[in-house]
Amino acid sequence: SAFGADLEPQYSSDSLLIACVNTTRPQRHKDGEVSSAQIERVGALARTYVPGGRLVDLPHNAYGERISLTRNLLDEGAPAIYEATFSTGDAYAAIDILERARRGFNLVEVKSSTSVKPEHIPDVAIQMHVLARSGLDVSRAEVMHLNRACAYPDLSNLFTRGDVTAEARAMQKTFKENWISRMPSRDRAWPRPMPRPMPRPAPTQVSRPASTSI
Repeated sequence: SAFGADLEPQYSSDSLLIACVNTTRPQRHKDGEVSSAQIERVGALARTYVPGGRLVDLPHNAYGERISLTRNLLDEGAPAIYEATFSTGDAYAAIDILERARRGFNLVEVKSSTSVKPEHIPDVAIQMHVLARSGLDVSRAEVMHLNRACAYPDLSNLFTRGDVTAEARAMQKTFKENWISRMPSRDRAWPRPMPRPMPRPAPTQVSRPASTSI
C-alpha cells in the first residue's frame, strides 16, 4: 500500500470489517486521491458483493491472453466475470464486473469514491461502446461505490450501486472518431495500444579541416 500496513490497516472477523484507505494527496481533503494499489483493494472487496464470478487473473498488459480467457469464460456461462477484457480494434476495455443478467449483461464499474460523480460517466460509456461492438447486450450500467450510510454491525451495504445507464447511453451519442483518444488514461478503458515508433538515428556530423593560408 501507499503508506504501509500500519497506516492502511484492514481487519476482518465474523462480525466486523474495517478497510482503511488513505488519500495520497493530503492537500485534497475533500475528495482525496488514492493509488492504483488501493483501488485494486477496493475492487477485490467489491467482487465479494457479486459472488460466484470468475477472475481474469492475468497481467494487464497481456492483452491477447486476457481477451481469449474472457471469451472462454463467456462460452462457459460464468455468472459474472471480474476484469472481463475486450478489444474492438479502436478501443480496449477491462470491465471491473460483468454480471450476467436475465436479458443481456450488467456492467458494473467499481469506484473508490463515496458517490457517483460526473467524471465516472465517460468511463462507463466507453466500456458500453466496447461491449456493444463486441456483440454483448448491456441491459444495465452501474457504478458501485463505497456507501457512507454503512454502519456496524450491518455490513451488507458496504457498497452501493448507482444506475447510470441513461447517462452513459446519452454520452455515447456524442462519440466521434477521435473521441476515444481523449478518454482518461487512469481507468482501464483506452485506445488500443499502438507499437512504439523506432527512434531515428542521430545525424552524423563531419568536421571539416581548418583552412590554411599560405
